[in-house]
Amino acid sequence: MAFCLWYLVLCTPANALRKLDPATMRELVMLNDKVVLLMHEAGCVKAEAFSPTLDEIAEAVPQLGYGRVDVSKPGFEKWRIEPGDPPALRAFFRNAPPHLRILEYVGPPTRDAVEAWCRAVTAWDGSGTAPEGFTVGESILRDTGKDEL
Repeated sequence: MAFCLWYLVLCTPANALRKLDPATMRELVMLNDKVVLLMHEAGCVKAEAFSPTLDEIAEAVPQLGYGRVDVSKPGFEKWRIEPGDPPALRAFFRNAPPHLRILEYVGPPTRDAVEAWCRAVTAWDGSGTAPEGFTVGESILRDTGKDEL
């Protein structure tokens, strides 16, 4: 089983949007300095509709790892999303300070807006200073208060 997980992580391009379980999510974050995850409940229509757009963004911004996580599955208890809430788009930073390791996208679910956010994520160094045009702690980039997987 472990061989299959490593094969999936190592043989899939880093920028490919893939469905993750708890083990492959941890491995993706450990193998990439910065990862963007689409986190959703099972059967989320909005996540299904946005996945092709995020896949296009993954091709346009290949410096990040990308994944999709059904947080209603076992192992994702601390990432639960309330039924009926929209999916969450979160960036995970392996080497950022503990209180800034996870940032959540807050904005319109459009290709242009999310792609701009992903480009900002690639430029962000994990400090309290955001790339030009973005703010840590407000609107586009914000600290979720969760600092570990």
